[in-house]
This record gives sequence, structure tokens and C-alpha cells, in this order.
Amino acid sequence: MKRGLCPFPAESHFSDVDIGFHATAAPNLLAGSQVQLIAPSFTGDGSVTAIHDACPNGSFDPGLTCSTSDVNAIVTDTSALTDLLEGTAFAPAKTAAFFTDIGLDPGLSGTASVRAVSVTVNSIPEPAELGFLSGAGAALVLLSRLRRGRN
Repeated sequence: MKRGLCPFPAESHFSDVDIGFHATAAPNLLAGSQVQLIAPSFTGDGSVTAIHDACPNGSFDPGLTCSTSDVNAIVTDTSALTDLLEGTAFAPAKTAAFFTDIGLDPGLSGTASVRAVSVTVNSIPEPAELGFLSGAGAALVLLSRLRRGRN
């Protein structure tokens, strides 16, 4: 049996891959994350599942308990969908720990595979960037009104 993320088949027994990492978006803040199963497939009683946990402003201990407040998303393929996406959202945080558990279960008489799994961390701009974006938007509105006034 081959193992790896691309492709990642489960042909005769349950396969599990765990991925953990920490993220910082300085000077911005983190506000959530997404996990996506790309081209999952299964036959019979097989299934593809990803459990994605976020631990904002904290970390996971060896037992995978979040030191602050755990937020999670569960993605499971039990239909004919080709891309499945779920996300987490949390109060703005300076750092976050993430842990994703990808499981391929062929069941008793099926198969399970996924071409790739994508994890994305979402950040929000710092207030100075929001001010710049608001100012740029106001300038565009003003420019548009000035052009209409000339016509």
C-alpha cells in the first residue's frame, strides 16, 4: 500500500495522517482557517474525513487538548461531491496552533482516497491597513463623481 498525501489511498485498512503547525500573521491578526478535501473518492462503505482543530492564542498538549478554547471543523465525504470545504472562525488572535487529522476508511468492502488536502489560515488586516483601504475606496468614489460631473 502506498502512503502519502497525493494521492492518499486506503485500500485494505484505515489510514490516518496527522498534521500540526503554529501560525502567526504579524502584524495582522488571525481570524480562522479552512480545510478542504480535494477530489475525495470512495466506494462501497468507505469514507474520507478531515477533522481540523484551531487553538487561537494557545497550543495543543501531547493529548491534543487546546490550552485556550478549541474551535473545530469536520469535513466528511459521504456523497458524490468532488471538493469539500469547511472552516473555523474565532476572535482575532496573534497566534494559533492548528491540528488536522485526515482519515481514509475503506470500510469492510470499499475504498477511500483523496488527491490532496488543503489547509488555509485566514488573517485580517491591522487597523492601519483598514484605514488605507477605506481611504482608497473613498478616493475612488470621489474620482467617479468628479468624472460624472464633467460629462
